[in-house]
Amino acid sequence: MSLPIWSNLYLILTIGVALRVVVCSMTLYCNYEISTDRFIVLSFTAHAQRSIDIEGHNKLALKLLVKTHKNGKNIVLSPFNIYSNLAMIEAGAGGETEKELLQVLNSNNPPQAVALIHEGLKTLIDHKVVSIANSFWSGESAGLKQEYADRFSKEFNGELLSLSGVAEQAANQVNDWVAKKTDNKIKDIVNAGDMAGTEAALVNAILFKGSWVNPFEASKTAGDTFFTFEKKLSRAMYMHRLGPVNYYRNEWLTCYELFFHDSLSFVIATGAEESTTIDDLFGGLEYEPSAITNLVTKGETLDFYLPKFKFNNKTNLIPTLEKIGLTQLFTASADLSKMFEGPGLRVNKIIHSAAIELNEQGVEAAAATASGFARSMPADSKT
Repeated sequence: MSLPIWSNLYLILTIGVALRVVVCSMTLYCNYEISTDRFIVLSFTAHAQRSIDIEGHNKLALKLLVKTHKNGKNIVLSPFNIYSNLAMIEAGAGGETEKELLQVLNSNNPPQAVALIHEGLKTLIDHKVVSIANSFWSGESAGLKQEYADRFSKEFNGELLSLSGVAEQAANQVNDWVAKKTDNKIKDIVNAGDMAGTEAALVNAILFKGSWVNPFEASKTAGDTFFTFEKKLSRAMYMHRLGPVNYYRNEWLTCYELFFHDSLSFVIATGAEESTTIDDLFGGLEYEPSAITNLVTKGETLDFYLPKFKFNNKTNLIPTLEKIGLTQLFTASADLSKMFEGPGLRVNKIIHSAAIELNEQGVEAAAATASGFARSMPADSKT
């Protein structure tokens, strides 16, 4: 069986416990000269010793994918990193703000859900396949409650750090921390403008490094011509290998499964037919989300091509989160009474940055989310 060279790449990268938890999702677009329009979904899966309920997390992941997807635009996100950041904010929220967060996070106890996932990833963390870091930066005027500080330190294993009152220095503090925690894959997540008026910030990061059980041979990697959607001529490098690959197929989806070390698998999903679009995929996932998160594959020998790529991007998540029902957190009505001593602070920025590289040896991916708390909402907070 021969697998065609891909075009119109759609990627969902996940790493999970028992079921698949969406850690990183990505859209890459190109029209290859030698193939019809295609897309792929990439999924990481960790095999845990016990089942963990991650349905709420994956529901948010699918919503983020649907709301951030724009036809022809490249994007990479880490839903797990975003979920964790919002769960830590929820721990400090009250009233209607807390209710909205619980509804968006699809959980009665989001911090507990995150803690259970971290517990399930312990082996991967011990083997340095995955690393997770959390930090809370507080300025002198923020009035961070000691009860929240203690919970953040103990329950989230977070670092409590001082935030400079000078915007440029505050940006440098956050950027240096993120760069260190992501092995310099995420740089300059915020700038001085982002930090202007910011009295506190909640910043978290995740780093993944997976090595193929059966690496691709670099000598078999070769270039081929393709046209972008702007009809510009370019080149793509394709890795190639002939060997066993597990697969799964239903009426709208076909999946292929490769393997990393540490009981970690990698799923590539395409539409069942060449005419299947990304919107068709989203519709199928919304109707049958378990198709990706709980699939069972069987083996077959394939003549397999997979493109190498390296990509990163940064986005302000507030407009996307507002579309899925999270609004009060960003207004003067925000209730963060479990986090800060006095009223008036609200989230004015949620900036997310992610990066991924796939090559003959494996996959490396990183992401970070920076949520800023301020007493005013800059005019550009929704841009």
